[in-house]
This record gives sequence, C-alpha cells and structure tokens, in this order.
Amino acid sequence: MTRGVAKLSARSTHVALAGLVLISLASSALAHRADLIGGGRAGPIRNGKTTLSDAEAWFGRADKVERVVVGCDVRLKKARWTGRLIVFFGRGSDGTATETTVLRRTVHSAEDGDITVHTRKGLRIGDTRGKLRRHYPDAQRYRYENRSWYILKSSPSFGRLEAAVKNRRVVILRSAPWEYC
Repeated sequence: MTRGVAKLSARSTHVALAGLVLISLASSALAHRADLIGGGRAGPIRNGKTTLSDAEAWFGRADKVERVVVGCDVRLKKARWTGRLIVFFGRGSDGTATETTVLRRTVHSAEDGDITVHTRKGLRIGDTRGKLRRHYPDAQRYRYENRSWYILKSSPSFGRLEAAVKNRRVVILRSAPWEYC
C-alpha cells in the first residue's frame, strides 16, 4: 500500500511539474508587457499618447526626422532610428505617435532596458515564415518592395498589425492605424 501511494505521489508530482513548465513556456511570450506590439502600441510607444520627445528620451535622438504625406493627404512627422525603429507622429510639438515599425528583434530603451518586441502570440523579428503561418494561419499576404507582407490582425478599433518577411524570416513588425483616410 505504501508503494502504491508513493507511485501515485510521484506521478502527481511529475504531472504538476509538467504543468508548471507548460504554463511557464506559454507565459514567457507575454511575461513583459513592455515588449508587446499591436493594438496601437509597440513596446513603450502608445499611439495617441507618445510624443517625439518621449520617444527620444527612451531611444536617443532620432537619426532623421522629416515631414511626410501618407494616405489621403495626411501630413505627419516620420522619425527614424536607423536599423531599429521608424515612428510616425502627428504634426506639431504635441503630435503623438500614429504608427511604429520595429526593425530589430531587440531594441534598447532608457525606460525599459532591452525590449525584445513580440506579438501576443509570440512572433518576433527573426522568426521563420513557418512560425508566422502557424500562429497566424488566416493572415492576408501581399507583396511590396521585394518583401511579403502579412496582415496579422486588422480592424477599425484595433488598428493593423503587420509583419514583413524576406528570405523566409520576419524582418519587420508594424503597428499602424487601420487607415489614414
């Protein structure tokens, strides 16, 4: 009888440990909210809240800031941190972020340290196209500038979450408004 109880106890311990490992692995992609992209956010950048001065305090001075026209004659400021980020801001000194493009798997921020940007489903820059398709089987694909772009999620209330793939690897993650018109 003692042996049977010991075997049962060992099995339940193994099952409990396996469950904890699975929960740990599943939550690791969501462990640090500052790393999330999608739904009007990209790491610490929040659409409608983050200003250019906020972003420069976190990521350093932008390498280039220029005025651009997007969509149906919408005028924005485009700030580029070469090889790391591109962020569009509304006009004026208090213009807030409208769109963020992440170009590197991990970006350093003075506010949050190293940010390894990922979607809610755990997709990161550098992941394979196969992983993208497994996590987002209904993603709509289009071609633009020698890349395959995938619309991972899109709605008027959520905005647009996109990924660009080149040479079978995710090279860009972008959080944008649903449309600019």
